[in-house]
Amino acid sequence: MANPIQTLLARCRTGFTPVEKFIAFGAGVGYVLCPVDFDFIPAIGWIDDGYAIYLVWRVLSSPTISEEELGRQSASPTQERSARSDAELALKPDEEG
Repeated sequence: MANPIQTLLARCRTGFTPVEKFIAFGAGVGYVLCPVDFDFIPAIGWIDDGYAIYLVWRVLSSPTISEEELGRQSASPTQERSARSDAELALKPDEEG
């Protein structure tokens, strides 16, 4: 199973939709302001809050993509190959003669 932090950082390279960015911002602010985390241990509490802020900053500074682009990115390679093959067949002239 993939590490969710690694998955998030990989998505930072490809981009997020505006809705995903809004959700990430809200979740990050909620986490930092939540009194039930490691804030009872001073240094650890500051480190985890700082890392949460860093992750939110990475998401917000990543490229913004549309829902259609997200759908194209998440399409499996076999679906892309199939769609490409259909398009190539449609463009080929009929060889029967």
